[in-house]
Amino acid sequence: MELLLKQAPKAVMLATVCLALFATLVLALSACSAVRPVKYSSLASSPYLRVNPDDRDGTHMPYRYALPQDWSRYRKLILEPVQIYGGPDAEFHHVNAAECSKLAQFMQATFAERLATRFDLVNEPGADTLRVRLTLTGAGTALPGYVIYAVEILDSSSNQLVEAFIERYPDGRPSARLSSPDAPRTGIERGADELLAQFR
Repeated sequence: MELLLKQAPKAVMLATVCLALFATLVLALSACSAVRPVKYSSLASSPYLRVNPDDRDGTHMPYRYALPQDWSRYRKLILEPVQIYGGPDAEFHHVNAAECSKLAQFMQATFAERLATRFDLVNEPGADTLRVRLTLTGAGTALPGYVIYAVEILDSSSNQLVEAFIERYPDGRPSARLSSPDAPRTGIERGADELLAQFR
């Protein structure tokens, strides 16, 4: 009995530490799951974006705008420099300015590499030329990691917006909440592949 009493404070302390760690994990997961893409009020395409009916749980591509298009008539593409969103509704967490800059550079290089397999990348507008604007609107590298960005696609000769959407990787479902800190880069790579597939 005396031995049990001596060990009791250690058991209580261990239980307290475990509960504290569990609470911290729950708070972290809740914080990330609360990070949901929005229409991002400072985007040029924000007034056009609507709830995407094809994204049933609203966590992967929740907002979209699209006009019917024949992508085959475009042979060239202007890829504008990736912008880092500075609006009040930006969703960057545990990512400093230098890390955001590196992520934007990675995004520029990745999308350019993928899209160059389908288009001639150019700097001048034309009748057969698209203009693509990418804006990094949110990212987090602490577990769970994520990236959110906007894609705006315009006809370069008329500057008409033909498609725009907000995309997040991984989506916000419970199965994605323990994603890797490398998720932002993985999400950018997958997003570039998806956009390329759309144009083909």
